[in-house]
Amino acid sequence: MWVVADGAILGFDGANVALPGFPYEAETGLLMRGECSPGETGCQPWVEPPLLAPGSRIYALENAPANKGERITVIKRDGTIGSGWPKTLQRAGAAWESVTIGENRLAYAVAIEPEPNRESSISILAFAPNGTREWIRTI
Repeated sequence: MWVVADGAILGFDGANVALPGFPYEAETGLLMRGECSPGETGCQPWVEPPLLAPGSRIYALENAPANKGERITVIKRDGTIGSGWPKTLQRAGAAWESVTIGENRLAYAVAIEPEPNRESSISILAFAPNGTREWIRTI
């Protein structure tokens, strides 16, 4: 079982005993959505929920490192980061909008990246469990 609490991912076995290697705490923090402006009321930020995939892999969206875009990280059952991960968008301000896992075990992710003249590009990417980019389509 996986739980998000206080910005960390907690892992438990079937007897509710904490798994070795957990909690996982992203060095840049788990991605928050719905941030509130100072003095704003009636809004509630939330952590983008991690996605459990076959092989007990967890796909987590994380905040951007300095001068980069957001990133996707795969956390293995032992709490370590999967080989070939994370996938960090290289442009500052770029965002992963979503990630989902197909029946073929590929991770499909949507990225929005800033372009010149206040425009943006949208790309759909497919990643193998080992982090290899299988394909990309940019709209």
